Parts: sequence; C-alpha cells; structure tokens
Amino acid sequence: MVDTLRESGGNQKSRPSPVTATERYEHKNFVDRSGSVWNYSILYDDDIITFQNGTNYSLYKKFGSKPLEVFDTPGFQFTVWAPNATRVSVIGNFNNWDPLSHPLTPRWDKSGIWEGFIPGIEKGQLYKYHITGFENRITEKGDPLAHY
Repeated sequence: MVDTLRESGGNQKSRPSPVTATERYEHKNFVDRSGSVWNYSILYDDDIITFQNGTNYSLYKKFGSKPLEVFDTPGFQFTVWAPNATRVSVIGNFNNWDPLSHPLTPRWDKSGIWEGFIPGIEKGQLYKYHITGFENRITEKGDPLAHY
C-alpha cells in the first residue's frame, strides 16, 4: 500500500497547548536544519503518556503525515510507532524511493515513536515507511494513520 500526502483537517487541540499562540516548538527547542529531515516534534509529554497507557484516543491528530510550516518552510511532519525498529525512513517519489535519504529519529523517551519534519515535500506525494527491524529485516509499510 502506498499512501498519499493530504491536507489534514480538524487540527483542533482537545487541551490547552503548553506553547502560547506566539510561541512555537522551534522557539523553545533547537531544530537541526542541516539534514534532509529536521528533528521536529508535534508531540507533548502528555501525548506520550496517554499513548503508552493506551488512552490516547486521538492519535490520528498527531501520527501519520501532517502538513506544517517550520521556519517559514513548508513540508510534512512524519510520526510513526515502530517499537522494534533499528532504523526508519520515509521513502517516496520525492526521493526516488531511496531508503537512505530521509531517516526519521527515534524519540529520546524510548516510546518507540520515530518522527521528523521533511521540508519541501508537496501535497500529493506518494510515500511509505522503510523499516529496518530485528536481525536487519527490511519492511516497507504504508502509513497506518495516513489521511485520505
């Protein structure tokens, strides 16, 4: 299965954000923009806690691919749960399906969540996750929380 990047609707938050309206993630955190994937996150600590407890009933709002603008650069945020992976990357027609060009970063909290912002991707691009797992087994998976 190949997923298509789409505009996501209903991005309303169900709780107050710890970041004020004038303050964004990149204002409080270092974002390394030197690589093809930027270390950006749209997850808060309570998102991780409720995810790990099995009580996060709105994963679709944070996981999958989300159109974003970071430092005035449009692109897509990718978030996927791959707890046994040793490497996860995004492959698609935007990078000629190259598994080395857009690696995601595992979260520091050992939640099994991999994420990253890929600048310059346009709406409508096809993509999959390229996952390296146990014993270097390679799997290419469609996004389980893709937006159609």
